[in-house]
Amino acid sequence: MMKKGLYILVLMVGVTSCSFFRDVQEEPIAEAFGKKLYISDIKDIFPEGVKPSDSLEILKGYIDSWTRKQILLSIAEENLSSSDMDVTQELDDYRSTLLINRYEQQYLNQKLDTNVSKEEIQKVYSANAQSFILPASIVKALYIKVKTTSPYLDKIRSLYKVGGESSMKELENIGRQAAENFDYFNDKWVFFNEILSELPTKPENADEFLAKNPNFEQNDNDYTYFVSVRQYRLKGSVSPFDYEMENIKSVILNKRRQELIESLEKGVFENAKRQNKVKVYVDNK
Repeated sequence: MMKKGLYILVLMVGVTSCSFFRDVQEEPIAEAFGKKLYISDIKDIFPEGVKPSDSLEILKGYIDSWTRKQILLSIAEENLSSSDMDVTQELDDYRSTLLINRYEQQYLNQKLDTNVSKEEIQKVYSANAQSFILPASIVKALYIKVKTTSPYLDKIRSLYKVGGESSMKELENIGRQAAENFDYFNDKWVFFNEILSELPTKPENADEFLAKNPNFEQNDNDYTYFVSVRQYRLKGSVSPFDYEMENIKSVILNKRRQELIESLEKGVFENAKRQNKVKVYVDNK
């Protein structure tokens, strides 16, 4: 019976307007320890376009969560001392922090220059190159997985090592049709271990194997795997510039954010002192 009532409620919520909620907002749908949950409280809990059957589960879960919260709140209020229940200072601190953070974010949205030139990134990279050390080997590579019975196998084998635009176009056309997986990381560095994880056999020393085998293939019962490493950097070496570009850009932007906020705080503080809105009565000399 309760499930049927909730289902009807869900249908009502789905087809009625906001004026409906205003009209029926005094009608509770749950109650716990004197607290009531009203229909108007649930109007925003359903994602747009959700099915009534899914809405029913969402509503049941929300009511269950709400009642559990009221139970725990009641127990807390019964067992805590009056001083423990006094959260005025915490609420005030939280409100102050929230408002300041919102204003600072608004200020940053208006003032922060998010354009970072490649030259600026290069300058930071060059000055700190020895700080960018790779934690693991990275590669730019071609990875192909194809059924061993594929009629295109020999053609792929003859092309996967070859560079050049025309050969790559031909290989890509074949690979997109015949291969189970065709990933060409020509413009993106990836960890070598990510590629090795897709292969049936892992070398004992991945870095040594990488340095000696730019092109290799493996087989299992059903598939042949081709790997052609175009570029690589070994673990412990200096990370390449194009691999670090986005990280450096983030560092630069974070520094700009910090400087803007520090400038804002200093400026408003000095302005408030000039207007005699700040007074310090303790001599700090």
